[in-house]
Amino acid sequence: MKLHTTILAILTLLSFTSGAFADRPIWPQQPKISAAYESLTVALKQIEKSRAGDSAKHLANASAALVSARVDLDTAKKNKGSARLEAIKLIDLAKQELDAARLDTASGYVTEAMDQVTQAAKNGR
Repeated sequence: MKLHTTILAILTLLSFTSGAFADRPIWPQQPKISAAYESLTVALKQIEKSRAGDSAKHLANASAALVSARVDLDTAKKNKGSARLEAIKLIDLAKQELDAARLDTASGYVTEAMDQVTQAAKNGR
């Protein structure tokens, strides 16, 4: 139960953090895509920080950021070609790898998801 509470707290923090980026989205006409990209950036940074120490905290933050990115992509406008759906699949794979503590594979999937989100932004209207 404590982990659930921690994840909720982290998601709340991330939603406030993503609000800070609302003034300067990467793709102004696509705020959900921008927010997903920012969340993936946070996830990647947290995975890297977990290697340096306090890994449980950073891995929980990374997991919460992946959940946030997936929610943003789920609620984004659907006309992004297949890139949005591919990014969602990659996020799910990254989460599985993260849960299994396979950090190299997880960060690879996050990086690929970031590429797909960028492609979705280019495809989107």
